[in-house]
Amino acid sequence: MPPHVSIIIPSAYRPNLLRLTLNALTKQTYMNFECILVIKGFNNSYSKIIRDFSKILDIKVIQQETGYVTTAINMGLSQAKGKIIAFLDDDAIPQMKWLEKHVETYESIDKVGGVAGKVIEAKINKNSIHTINKPKMLKQKLFLLKPADNLKNHLLYLTKGGLIHSYGNQEYLEKILGIKIFPSLLWFGANMSILREALGDYTLNEARMLGLHFEQEIAYLLLKKGYKTLCNLDAVVLHLIHGETTSKFHKSLFKCAQFEAEKQLFYYILKKNLNANLSPMFKLVSSIAVAIRCLLKAKEENPRATLSRLFGVFTGNITGLLYMLSDGSLESQLKIRESLIKVNSKFI
Repeated sequence: MPPHVSIIIPSAYRPNLLRLTLNALTKQTYMNFECILVIKGFNNSYSKIIRDFSKILDIKVIQQETGYVTTAINMGLSQAKGKIIAFLDDDAIPQMKWLEKHVETYESIDKVGGVAGKVIEAKINKNSIHTINKPKMLKQKLFLLKPADNLKNHLLYLTKGGLIHSYGNQEYLEKILGIKIFPSLLWFGANMSILREALGDYTLNEARMLGLHFEQEIAYLLLKKGYKTLCNLDAVVLHLIHGETTSKFHKSLFKCAQFEAEKQLFYYILKKNLNANLSPMFKLVSSIAVAIRCLLKAKEENPRATLSRLFGVFTGNITGLLYMLSDGSLESQLKIRESLIKVNSKFI
């Protein structure tokens, strides 16, 4: 019997975008799935969309009152019944064979615990969607970008200092190197899946407001358990660009700071929660290098944005050290999250 899939879709105040995502799910070539919608800001618009699509799709709704993206995912995981759990953003449009390709990867390759797919940035222009991705190779010369020992064959990987890096974007790997399926520390949360039994009862760390690198948190856990994590570029979603994205903040100084802070905090989350074999010395030098890089980019952006990023590097490391001294409980995670938000917002 084909494996049942639970698709978790967090959505916050964006019912119109969610409609596009659900409409694409009605056209999947693989239909043995349930949709778990975790909705923040539930209103009449959401209610109508759910009523319309419940005629076609198996939909469960969870109303989220507090917390951010990792909270939403943990709420979805608690209700997921599928053998495979897939993740979509509420602004991601899965292509027809998206879910089929995810399931196919688990069934055709042994010991796969997680699969990422291809994410193509796109814009809506006069009722049509235009893709905007271009191949890009990323530099690997700096010793700080060398992968951690157990991740040398992964094309998206974790460095010894706790940073996430890759050998190029997905278009480069596919169109220039000709690679379709390859080891990877997963990729984007807008298009990924995991094996339920591989995840077990693990819950995501909730110390991050933006949820930065939650995908790699899961992937690292799966690798530690002896599972493979892959990327299959035939499993495609279009990710709609409709303002600032998690990796491209220009207007919000607070988010500039928060983004850099959560990049630094990730090292401490892996060390505390998963006992990751990472180097404190590499971490120190990496943090200094990131701060220098922020200064070198000052000419390309608002000086206040540069200052915000530098401040985020500092606050991310300070709160990370405080987290290492805590008991690592959910209560401690929430205290760290609120402290980081408070100090970054007050400074900005």
